[in-house]
Amino acid sequence: MDLVDKPNGEERRLHTKPIPRIGGILVFLVIIVTTLLFYHDVASIKYFIAGAIIIFLLGLVDDIRNVKWNIKFLFQTFGSFLLLFSFYTNNYTVIKFLDLTIPPGLDYLIMFFLIVGLLNSFNLLDGMDGLVSGYSLIIALMCLILSYKAKDSFTPFLASTIIGTTLGFLIFNRNPAKIFLGDSGSLTLGYFITFLVILISAEIRPADSDYFQINEKTIDLSFIIISLALPMIDTLRVLFIRIYNKNHPFLADKNHLHHLLYSKNISHKRVVFVIHLISIGSALIAISYFIFPSKVLTTIVFIIFSIILFFINNILDAITSNELFKRFLVKIKK
Repeated sequence: MDLVDKPNGEERRLHTKPIPRIGGILVFLVIIVTTLLFYHDVASIKYFIAGAIIIFLLGLVDDIRNVKWNIKFLFQTFGSFLLLFSFYTNNYTVIKFLDLTIPPGLDYLIMFFLIVGLLNSFNLLDGMDGLVSGYSLIIALMCLILSYKAKDSFTPFLASTIIGTTLGFLIFNRNPAKIFLGDSGSLTLGYFITFLVILISAEIRPADSDYFQINEKTIDLSFIIISLALPMIDTLRVLFIRIYNKNHPFLADKNHLHHLLYSKNISHKRVVFVIHLISIGSALIAISYFIFPSKVLTTIVFIIFSIILFFINNILDAITSNELFKRFLVKIKK
């Protein structure tokens, strides 16, 4: 049994000494125990809790001994189905994308792949001290702000619990980290944040009146994509690069956003700070989408944001090779 992350000479590992990977255990226990003790209607979220336990245990086992990708996908499938079943049993039965209602059957299939993709993207984002925990804090804070009119009391409760947990954990996880999240932490936070953002997306608009059930709730797929754009786009960009270079799509490399920024001689703390600023930008776009009735302008801004993020490596190369920019950096450092 080994819950310590050792550098072992790998270039992708940015730390130089062994660090315990027990952060996920702490994060999971605090959020779940707080929910079980203080939330008044645990029965309504029993499938969500069951899925969280499966995802956490998968990450914990992967921290102790590497789990093969197909076994990971199998357990992520179980956890995602339980999450979807939790939404279905609570009448989240209408799913829209850009004001278009996705046909029944196809809607939950798309949601399934989206959830599995987000779980893995959070896991892949966890490459620097405080990166995933800080990102989760930003998104949870966004959700808490937008939950002011939430009909479901669990939305502000979960958002507040995640904020308190990640704030406390960042004391030990910020650079230089004393504790790592591990796969158990990144997967668990990915699960909680995904669930939370989906809950908030249902507050954007009421369900259509032509549906039979009065209490039906509408999930806005566009809001979810905008809110969680950073890990999603970074993962898609890396997969595209690997396939384009004829490498295995799931073979680890140094093409993630934090690796690219770090390779430009930007310090560890500043890389995390820059990525968190990008995360805040994504959150502000999502808030605009949530608040303003017209979604056209917000959608255009998000498309531009996505293009910049997708081609970030080319943009960074063009900027850092510019002599004027280099002289400007020298003056800034002085």
